[in-house]
Amino acid sequence: MIAAEQPERNHSVQPSSDELSLGDRRYVTLVLRLVVDGIGHLKHGEVVDVEGHSRGRFASWRGLARVLAAELAAQQTPRRAAPGEI
Repeated sequence: MIAAEQPERNHSVQPSSDELSLGDRRYVTLVLRLVVDGIGHLKHGEVVDVEGHSRGRFASWRGLARVLAAELAAQQTPRRAAPGEI
């Protein structure tokens, strides 16, 4: 039995305006350190950057959201280049 060839489908999708500005985006990597009890309930935690520096501590999921919002807001502020840095 010979398999019939399926016609190629054109699945092209026009990129949205958000996708066109990928150069304006960057990745932010943060690490969550969580302490949970024996049944998996959050006790407290900390958000750290990739170098291990604390970016904030929290004791609830709402607190985690506040820490993340504050960190992302801080990252939106343009950083000045250090002397000799391009």
